[in-house]
Amino acid sequence: DEETESIYLRARNYDPGTGRFTSEDPARDGLNWYAYCGNNPVAFADPFGLEQLVVSGGNYGDGFKYNFIEPAIADLYRLIGKNKTNETITWLIADEGWTTEDKEHFTTVANGDLKISLKFFSTTDNLIKYLNKGGGNRKNDPITKFIVYSHGFEGCVSFGYDYSWFYNDNLDFGIDDIKRLDKTAFKNPDSRFESCNTGTGGNNSFAALWKKRLVEMYGLMLENHRIIILCLVRIIIGMKRFLTQLVMLLVLKNI
Repeated sequence: DEETESIYLRARNYDPGTGRFTSEDPARDGLNWYAYCGNNPVAFADPFGLEQLVVSGGNYGDGFKYNFIEPAIADLYRLIGKNKTNETITWLIADEGWTTEDKEHFTTVANGDLKISLKFFSTTDNLIKYLNKGGGNRKNDPITKFIVYSHGFEGCVSFGYDYSWFYNDNLDFGIDDIKRLDKTAFKNPDSRFESCNTGTGGNNSFAALWKKRLVEMYGLMLENHRIIILCLVRIIIGMKRFLTQLVMLLVLKNI
């Protein structure tokens, strides 16, 4: 922009004079919202505004503390290796049953070894809010991959269950919670649940209703696209008729 002497970089303008963006990062991730990719553009990039999520439940319990952490890390390494378009990769961990030392270790693995974003969530509401809004506006940052490691019961996945009688059920993600997902949250997503009982219940199972909700989201989008296509077809047909009549008039005029 010649007037402001700034450079337009998709979501906002960059001022080369100050070395800063002129507006906040719409993702609003971290403490400095005027930075780009954590002030590390050499290691990070986000050109397309898409996100892949891996979600880990809390402490597994029953003597197998990290059962939802270790396979998630393996998946994250695989995603990084296949991430040819530099989509944002985020690791979400249920904040249940972890010590301060555990969380510091997870942060070191995410930021140091994997070089990805890590976020903790303490309730299902927190998780749904992130799924629907991301860092600010999910419409510009839809989820393309969603992988879950957690316990599960019929009708829900449980991020807080640890084999105890009085576990944190505020981290249960149930069938009714599926209905709370916004239609802009996902974009042609690849979903995988490594959780027990997600298929229990047949057509009313968690997995079946999750799929149904995604189809509803994309059904609406496909319907909108179908309407747009029909309108374009009608415009083309109308233009064809007009050109045909015009040619006939020119022919008759020449005769």
